Amino acid sequence: MFSITIFVAIYYLLWRVVPSVAYSWQLNAAPVQCTDISITITGTDGQPPYSVLVVPFGPPPFGADVRGVIQKNFDGNSNSVNVPIKYPANTQFVAVVSDTAGFGTGGTSAPTLVAQSGDNSCFNASQPWSPHFWYFIGPLSQPAAEVVQCNTTRIWWNKTADVEGTPKFAGIIPGGVSFSILAESGITNTSDEGIGFSWLPRLSQGTQILIVGGDDRGLGAGGSAEFTTAHSDDSSCVTAGSPSTTPGTVAGAVNTTSSMTAAIIGGAVGGSLGFVALCAIIAFLLIRHRRNQRYSTGSTIYTLNSERADIMTKPGNPLSYYGIEPFDHTLSPVSGFGHENTAPMRQLTISTTSGMASPNGDRLSGPQAVEPPGSLSRSGSGSINFTPSAPMITTTIIQHTDGGAPVENENVPTTINLPPTYNSLESTQQGRTRQGGKRRVTDNQPFSR
Repeated sequence: MFSITIFVAIYYLLWRVVPSVAYSWQLNAAPVQCTDISITITGTDGQPPYSVLVVPFGPPPFGADVRGVIQKNFDGNSNSVNVPIKYPANTQFVAVVSDTAGFGTGGTSAPTLVAQSGDNSCFNASQPWSPHFWYFIGPLSQPAAEVVQCNTTRIWWNKTADVEGTPKFAGIIPGGVSFSILAESGITNTSDEGIGFSWLPRLSQGTQILIVGGDDRGLGAGGSAEFTTAHSDDSSCVTAGSPSTTPGTVAGAVNTTSSMTAAIIGGAVGGSLGFVALCAIIAFLLIRHRRNQRYSTGSTIYTLNSERADIMTKPGNPLSYYGIEPFDHTLSPVSGFGHENTAPMRQLTISTTSGMASPNGDRLSGPQAVEPPGSLSRSGSGSINFTPSAPMITTTIIQHTDGGAPVENENVPTTINLPPTYNSLESTQQGRTRQGGKRRVTDNQPFSR
């Protein structure tokens, strides 16, 4: 796999660095009705000056064919030229580029479609294009002009034709090889077929060909004619070197480098932005993970089972009154709560209101309580007073349970729970004091709530 990658890389470098040994050409943009097309020569072995021949292909868009043959010469050693295309939209043309080495040396394009535009000023739909002179193919006795595989025919023109110099002709195969048509046995003058010469079409049957006539004014002065090579039993003239379509890349393709470059740049920018966004997301997740890890490892949760539980259970510490204890009203007040021999024990008194249901579903008829020995007093006003009598401290918990469905016309007492005001805090026992926050707390000191 590695060797294949190296081979591909070397091939790519050679393809980019080593110049092509053949020249060709390309269209810089798709052709549009009544606008110029821009042609650029590619490769290095062309021999300027160059020229381009544009020939209409296919049927005209309307009755009169307003399309003419266009020949344009490049300026000096220039490798680019602009050619005005005076063709209607939705028609086709074939273009051929030549240099001083011969006709068609730069290649022939495939049929190229002309796009629509709002400008139609370059042609008159009611006035067909007319060449400077007319030429003919085949004898007059032939019903229609045709090109037949390996059958000799005659190309000729009238003696009175407006010809400048010696006419010349070329064969153009769309997307293939273009060539000059030469006389087989010299130019002759006959009484019935004018001035012309014999030509042997060395073409295989089915080959499309455009025959273009010209003179000293250039190719196209005599117009063009389109043929499809007809069948013949004689194929002796067709060889491997006979003109045909060109395999592989055809000259005259529309250059897509600019659009491809824009697409590549857009893809690169989009990929870069996506990579930056991905990096930002990864960085955010890492920072979040580290922050959560720091919080989870740097925090301490204090419980009664932790090493700081002695703060809550140390004898004589006021905080021991607020220690966390499990709630289970089924246990006895003495055995179920408290810290043995280390802190004041807390005894539970449960009071339920009359008419309320107990946890097992039975209705309780009155207050039930487990009274500790002389440590708790209740007043009618609802206050609870603690007095220090023993290491045991009693806590009263009022358990509110569901009273069931409301009973009509029954006078049910109402209980309102108010929070403590803490406005009568006073010390009832002298002892060693500690300073904590903004109030003074005395060891073993009860509070009035």
